[in-house]
Amino acid sequence: PDMVMATASTIKVSILVELFRQAEQKPGLLRQQRPFKANEATGRGGMGRLLSADSAVSVEDIAKMMINLSENTATNLLIDEVGMENVNKNNVAMGLKTMKLRRKMLDSASGAAGEENISSPADGATIMYKIAKCDLPVSKASCDRIRQIMEIPQPEHPALDPIPHNIPVAFKWGGLEGVSNGWGIVS
Repeated sequence: PDMVMATASTIKVSILVELFRQAEQKPGLLRQQRPFKANEATGRGGMGRLLSADSAVSVEDIAKMMINLSENTATNLLIDEVGMENVNKNNVAMGLKTMKLRRKMLDSASGAAGEENISSPADGATIMYKIAKCDLPVSKASCDRIRQIMEIPQPEHPALDPIPHNIPVAFKWGGLEGVSNGWGIVS
């Protein structure tokens, strides 16, 4: 449980928690519109290739794309919004010893340099337990909204196959070459 490994897209859960923590300090943040533009790293895929250059999307909808579609442009926009350092400070404040956001999504240079986003399975389980128990540095309403976003049905994933579709699952999956993982809460 304490082995530190690459998280792939499961690190996006800690970005979501930090977003909602900041949204409580900045009323209206989640409704604000942001330009949705693919950058060089994410431009070949994802929603950015489908939206016109002048498109704007609410911060909360960007968060939904990050979690439910594992949209990397959305993730990078939110990392810019909340700050990588703030995500990591919040992880420490929540008692997560190994979870670290160290790079943006699809940053191949950082990945090649070994700067993967990391966590232990224990910390992955801890953040999901904190979401399940509403033991986060946010209000109950924000905690409930985090869970609701994570419970939006996602594209098919083998980990969800044995679970009947009528049972809510708050889930985030991730995969990189040599890594496949998922963090979830089954209600």
